[in-house]
Amino acid sequence: MRKMKNFMLSGLLLATVSVSAEIPPSIHVDGEYLTDTHGNKVVLHGVMDTPSPYFNNYRWGNVANDATKKDCIEYFDKLFTAITDSTQGAYCNVFRLHLDPCWTNDPNLPVTGEETGEANISQFSEKRLRTYLSTLYWKIIEKALDHGLYVVVRPPGVCPGGIKVNGYYQDYLLKVWDIVSSNTNIKKHSGQVSIELANEPVNIYDADSLESVRAPYDFFQPIVDKIRANGFDGIIWVPGTGWQSNYVCYKNNPIEGYNIGYAVHAYVGWYNNNDENADGETFIQEFGKAVPVVETNPVIITEVDWSPEKEGEGHYDEHGNWVPANWGTWATGSTSKWGNAYKTMLDHYGNISMTLSGTACYIDIDKYLADGTVTPAFDSNPEACGKATFDWYADYAKVDFARPDFTNVSTNQTTDGKKFINPVLASDFPDPDVARLGDTYYMVSTTMHLFPGATILKSHDLVNWEYCAQPLEQLSTSDKYSLIGGKNSYAQGMWAAALTAHEGKLYLLVNGNDAGGFVLSTADPEGKWQMQKLDRIYYDPGMIFEDDKVYVACGIGNIDICELDKNFNFRTSTTVLRDKEGLEGCHLYKIGDYYYIYATYGGWPSGQTIFRSKSITGPYEEKVLIEKIINGSPNTVHQGALVETLTGEWWTMLMEDKGAIGRLPSLHPVEWADGWPTLAKNGVPQLVYTKPDVGTTYPEKILPTNDNFRQYPLGMQWEWNHNPDNGKWSLFERPGFLRLYTASVTDDLMQARNTLTQRIFAFHNTKSPYGLDTSRPSTGTVALHLKNMKEGDMAGLTIQQDPYAYIAVHMKDGKKQLIWVQDTLKTVDGFVPASVTETSVDIDTVVYLRAQFDCGTGKTKFFYSTDNKEYVQLGNETTHSFNLSVFVGARFGIFNYATQALGGFVDVDWFTTEEQFDEDTYFDPNFEGYNEEMLTAEGLAVESAEMEVMIGLSKALELTATFKDGHTENVAAKAKYEISDPEALDIQSGMVIGRKNGRVSVKATYTDPMGNVLTVSFTASSTFFPWGEEYVNTTLFGDGTYREATRAFFPGVNGQMGWVYENGVDMSGYKYLVLKLDKVQKVNAAVNIYPQNSIWGNCYSQPIGDATTVVIPLQEIEYTSGDAVGEPVNTANIMIVALYAGSNGVIDVSDAYLTNNDDYSPEGVSVNSIHAAPEEADGPIYNLQGMRVDRMTKGVYIRNGKKILVK
Repeated sequence: MRKMKNFMLSGLLLATVSVSAEIPPSIHVDGEYLTDTHGNKVVLHGVMDTPSPYFNNYRWGNVANDATKKDCIEYFDKLFTAITDSTQGAYCNVFRLHLDPCWTNDPNLPVTGEETGEANISQFSEKRLRTYLSTLYWKIIEKALDHGLYVVVRPPGVCPGGIKVNGYYQDYLLKVWDIVSSNTNIKKHSGQVSIELANEPVNIYDADSLESVRAPYDFFQPIVDKIRANGFDGIIWVPGTGWQSNYVCYKNNPIEGYNIGYAVHAYVGWYNNNDENADGETFIQEFGKAVPVVETNPVIITEVDWSPEKEGEGHYDEHGNWVPANWGTWATGSTSKWGNAYKTMLDHYGNISMTLSGTACYIDIDKYLADGTVTPAFDSNPEACGKATFDWYADYAKVDFARPDFTNVSTNQTTDGKKFINPVLASDFPDPDVARLGDTYYMVSTTMHLFPGATILKSHDLVNWEYCAQPLEQLSTSDKYSLIGGKNSYAQGMWAAALTAHEGKLYLLVNGNDAGGFVLSTADPEGKWQMQKLDRIYYDPGMIFEDDKVYVACGIGNIDICELDKNFNFRTSTTVLRDKEGLEGCHLYKIGDYYYIYATYGGWPSGQTIFRSKSITGPYEEKVLIEKIINGSPNTVHQGALVETLTGEWWTMLMEDKGAIGRLPSLHPVEWADGWPTLAKNGVPQLVYTKPDVGTTYPEKILPTNDNFRQYPLGMQWEWNHNPDNGKWSLFERPGFLRLYTASVTDDLMQARNTLTQRIFAFHNTKSPYGLDTSRPSTGTVALHLKNMKEGDMAGLTIQQDPYAYIAVHMKDGKKQLIWVQDTLKTVDGFVPASVTETSVDIDTVVYLRAQFDCGTGKTKFFYSTDNKEYVQLGNETTHSFNLSVFVGARFGIFNYATQALGGFVDVDWFTTEEQFDEDTYFDPNFEGYNEEMLTAEGLAVESAEMEVMIGLSKALELTATFKDGHTENVAAKAKYEISDPEALDIQSGMVIGRKNGRVSVKATYTDPMGNVLTVSFTASSTFFPWGEEYVNTTLFGDGTYREATRAFFPGVNGQMGWVYENGVDMSGYKYLVLKLDKVQKVNAAVNIYPQNSIWGNCYSQPIGDATTVVIPLQEIEYTSGDAVGEPVNTANIMIVALYAGSNGVIDVSDAYLTNNDDYSPEGVSVNSIHAAPEEADGPIYNLQGMRVDRMTKGVYIRNGKKILVK
């Protein structure tokens, strides 16, 4: 059985489910799993139903209209109560809602077209959909959510037998989902409501009505894009073809974007399983073949049911298959046979959710409506799906369920999802610079004396940011940077930096003040950064690359343009701006014909300005963009970066001084006219703007603040105060805890090493002119295990600023006592240091310490608890301010230091910013832990140094990491790849994908959880005709034999064998298919080409005869058999190339390839460059497909870069 390999999560938790529930937590797609916001894996299990009088057996009415609408909603409310009533054994957590066409169709419209039933959409009314979406469907969804159910929304009706790209049904789905995904309520609940794009497509054709492996992608991708453009960022379930049974087409053409899963149907008889041949392993294999996306994305089976055969008349289903009489399900089967095989498949993959085909397949609806009793459907028959899923769902409810969302989160989104609120991040990210690399924006901010530093965030839309990297591990090892000998570097360290993208890499120019200047660079912002020491510093730099030179604008008051060579060596400097009092924070740009210096007049208040010149060295002219005084009030929005989006919009990321909490990033639009920008609203910063147009929408991101210390390394929200002593803390010694040893002997917290800090986040409020909710404090709480404290030790929680304050446990005279302290790093006018000691509290081994910070007043209160329930204030209220003595915003800090001798330690169980927090509420309590050996990889190996893949197919890459503890893991999906020709072959999610003919070199790089980097290189070939046994189908007709070593084909009498292209391949760009034989065949052989995935259809056949070189003119071939004889073959979608034999014997093949050369030679091979005989030379031998071979038979080969002809 496959299990999720994640050292952060393990074990099982019994869910507490009740009839009265709340809206379920948000879920999203993470790799092949659904997960909640904490990373817990989620699997859904429930039912499907449709608000239709007919399908609901007229229980709430005979017609669908406004008069019966209320009864319909109440009926579904009762169903939801029943299917979630855990006291009676019902454990559904998802409901699939069909937007039944009885509500969306206008009966006054004529019925037209050839399609019948729900596949006919001629009466569809956009107006009715809008009406009933609000007044009926949403009401049903709302009831489901209130019962703790997730909801999957399916469009009205079913697909016609054939749908096509740019056809009427695609237009229909675009209209439906445009309306649904624009609905405010749907968007607001996108963490709970998901969309299933269509129901049961059978065949999907391209725009020319032809079969094409890419057609499903071309059909559904525009619909996904429309949904995202409307601001819906929830999960989208994509259907396959063949009534939602075939997903091979998505293997190489997956739907692009985030939060993508696939919706599948599974009935008895499908996937080569029924009661007669039920077998779990077969089910696993056949499902994996038909639904390969199960390896890369979550899957939900949205229709499945079964019940055993009973006496009565059977019937033929819509596919023409005979269905024996059963208890009322679509398919006939038994739990003990087919059902067990099906469940084996579910449990094997572990990422498949499911909904039964109807509520009536799960419970006895009429019995429940009559007396309130919830019982399994079909009289609780153990062989039917009702009783089976009653038992399964009860077990599933104990595992893989979503835990509650955090509520104390700082969000910058407006309720409609279209706008954002400034500051875009309500925390201290000062001196921002922003660069775009591809479709990702990166932002760096100043971190001063905190390490690892130079925090870099990433975003796709400039609004939703995630942690990306902390590339500055340290600036200096000197005593002052390590709090040794009474020295410190507060307010020093890393100041404003420049971040620039150039030729696929990011460059970070760091001013380290007394530690010097540095440049860091990387092609992988989330990976390793290279650090180079410079020969000087650059104050508040801005940087551009031009003509193998680097230009840096820097300085304060007087601004210099410095010229550096491409290796960042200083060359010359020119002062271009003089006597500009307070001018600093420069960023440098080349936009159009002008060079721009974008800078601030710092201090308080502050302003933003820009200078331009057509020469890098000036002269420069100036335009003030934001005044220091606006409408009589001081301005504090200033200093930052300009950035252009992919759609050509311009924005500026500035910072806003907000007092003790720090300097907060603030995003504003930029308009250009006559070569000059205008910021915000005519130079006046605003709180709320429409989000930037980046071409699509992205889900909201919340920067983490809570931590249960189960992950390695530490989360990027954490930074140490000065350089840490890495020998004095551990996440390994007690897994699930952060162990903090005392690392300093001191009486001064601000000189204590290994204080672990994180930023404090405020909360937004658009009604406040401040932009922040000044009535809502920010809370931080830490759980400390104190058993191993030593005499004199001080462990606790601080608000680090100047002044600073803390609450701690002090080990004094062998007893643990509480103490509150406020003090200053440097003298602050009017501030009086103070302390309060509490000795009456009996503190044993665990204590909970809390700090509350008010972003409006800068005031802090401290509390303690012995049970994590009742918190008692200790000490007075401390007033903090933004002080240049530390030069960073207020931070939470966890500390443990000695006042007498080293040796003691505390274990930090968790830190939270929630008002109420219990670790087991949000995370699996059965965390098994990990150690360094489990996370340290020692070796990296690929299964084969030479591999091949068929064009149009993908192949799982076996990239095995061996860890110190001895276990191995396939890390192919986690590695990164450098590929010499990605157009020929690509690697995505651990799958090698054949794109076009070619041979490539690949370098795989894997970084283990400890940060160790391992690499391995190999070669891979992408070809139409791979020679591996796994690629040659020997049973197209008959039972043939293939010998890979000699390429000998034995089809048998009237047998066919050859290459099957599951996804179809496009051969239309080639003139010839060339087949070369070692000798004349004697079996009446032919080459057969099929544009469909079966040999029982139209084909082109060309006899081989006595030829040893067979040339097939691909652009001229016509069908030679079937009902299309004489018509051109569509070579854009070839499914099979087969060798046929009329009698027993062998077809000895030398080579097969496609070419456009009129002399039939392989492409890229010149005839006069071929040597007539093999040379006596060492070196590997390759065929013209680029694959290494052991020997040369007849044909053309390559050795040592030369072509060799063997006759």
